[in-house]
Formats: sequence, C-alpha cells, structure tokens
Amino acid sequence: ATPVYQAAESFVANGTLSVTTPWPPGSATGRAGKHYAHQPLLTSLVHVPGAFARQTLGRIWPDTLPLTMAFACHLAPSALGALVCVLFFGLARRTGASARAAGLATLIVAFSTMTWVYAHSTYTEITQTACFMGFVAALVRAPDDRPLTAGLRVGLWGAALLNTKLIFALALPGPLLGLLVLAARHDRRRLVPLALGAGGPLLAGLGLAMFYNWLRFESVWNTGYNAGLAPAMERGRLLIGLFGLFVSPGK
Repeated sequence: ATPVYQAAESFVANGTLSVTTPWPPGSATGRAGKHYAHQPLLTSLVHVPGAFARQTLGRIWPDTLPLTMAFACHLAPSALGALVCVLFFGLARRTGASARAAGLATLIVAFSTMTWVYAHSTYTEITQTACFMGFVAALVRAPDDRPLTAGLRVGLWGAALLNTKLIFALALPGPLLGLLVLAARHDRRRLVPLALGAGGPLLAGLGLAMFYNWLRFESVWNTGYNAGLAPAMERGRLLIGLFGLFVSPGK
C-alpha cells in the first residue's frame, strides 16, 4: 500500500512515479535504478487528489505535512468505498429491487463485507472493487442504452478495471462476448456501434497498462512481478492457487 500512495506523491511533487519504499523488500530496481510500485497505474492515480491537497497545504503551512498524511492517503479509499455503495444501489434498483431492499442490501455491502475494511486503507482492493462494480453495472445497463453509449461505458469501466489489476484481463472477454451475442440476437444493428464503443477504450486501457510497464521497467511486457524484479514470495504454484480460489474450506 505504501508504494502505491508514494507514487502519487512523487507524481504530484516532481512528475515522476518512483517510490522510496520498495515492496516486497528486496525487489530489484527499474528504470534509472529507481524503485516503483508494482501495481497498475490507476491504483496510484486515484491518490493524486489527496497527495495534491497534502502538498498544497504543506507549502502554505509546512508544519501540517506530518499531520495530513492520514487524511491524504485515506481520501481516495473513502470516496471509492462510497462509490461502490452508490453503484451497487443503482444496480439493485435496475434489476428490480425495491428502494427498501436495495438500501438494505447496500448497507450490507457497506458494513458487512470487506468494503468497509478496504475503504479505510490504501490497499488497492477498494479501487478494484469500485471498477468491477462499475463494469458489472455498465453491462446490466447496456441493453437499455444507445449502443455506442453502452459500448463506451462498458469499455471505459473495463479499461479502468484492467488498470487496477492485470489479472482482470481474464474476466473481461466472457461478459463482453455475451453482450455482443445478445445484441446480435435481438438487434443486429446494435452490434457494430456496441463493439466499436467498447473496443476503443479497452484497447486504450491495454495500451496504457503496457506503457506504464515500459515507463517503470523499460519493457511493455515487464509488469514488475517477473522473476527478475520480484522475490520468490511473489510466485507460487498454480494448483495451490486454484484450490484456494475454488475449493478451499469456506467456499
């Protein structure tokens, strides 16, 4: 979490994205021999408003810098936690829930899930949650919107989701294909503008992710989690990961 926020502070202060706290400990350096956050770009960009506010106040009242850190680094998570709730409420209403039921369900999301925890920390999960919720809401809303508008909304949320965690690339093709299939079945005239609207932002999001890789580690394919830039603690066995995801106790 620390490097993610430090990247935002570095961007506001001097236009770079390097950090002073390497994580995991022992990580190798990237471009120009500096350390960088391994997480995708959007997880740091969301902290830019908080970092900007902190540094602006610090220039006016230098003694406030140590006191405003907690506020600055928690500004984005709190706002994103609220956004998750707003998006979920709208999604529940759109799928037929009454205002009372949607409100109750939103309270459960807010206070009885990990949303509450991650909305109070600088970990990246709250950014991922907000973007995933936005992506799902855009998919559900798509059949009722104009095709180009629907495609743009789905594509923008999908691009944002990709730039919170690259593994979400595996979650995008299935829903997008389903959306296109539904459009082809019900009204073929919607298919092309829907595909173009979604495809443009998604390609731009992929390009941004690859550019950020190059900017940090001098290769569009180097995410920072490669063997050369991360210790063994960031690698594991595929079967153990699949077991934990699908069939571990509590699932």
